[in-house]
Amino acid sequence: MLAHSCPIDHHTVDEHVARLIAFFSLTLLITGFFVSVLFWVFLLADFTLRALKFARFSPLAKLSKFILNLLHIHPKPIDRAPKLFAARIGLIMNLILLTFFLLTMPILWKLVLVFFVIATSLEAFFAYCLGCKVYSLLSQT
Repeated sequence: MLAHSCPIDHHTVDEHVARLIAFFSLTLLITGFFVSVLFWVFLLADFTLRALKFARFSPLAKLSKFILNLLHIHPKPIDRAPKLFAARIGLIMNLILLTFFLLTMPILWKLVLVFFVIATSLEAFFAYCLGCKVYSLLSQT
């Protein structure tokens, strides 16, 4: 049986914020499909800020914190590293999605979009971080 490991960096983030960001990301992904890919460009910028450890400038992080404060939901600290790793994977997926879209490769960008929607849905609704699972698999090799 394989041991589960997650990246640990001794910094914490609020799990509620991470899940709400995932929900907003999911909303932007779906809106981008039906309305305009400019929503994906915005999402790319937000993922970039979070992936480069500038989450304090992320509009989605700010909005999530504002809503949680408004609702008086107390923070639930978790290790930052899995979420940071997931943000970096999200950044890469967003780049691939936009690249395939701009190269007019509809089958490929739709496949990436479906996987992206599944990953963000798992985080938003079930607190299941695929980034942590991927890291765990990579760290065992």
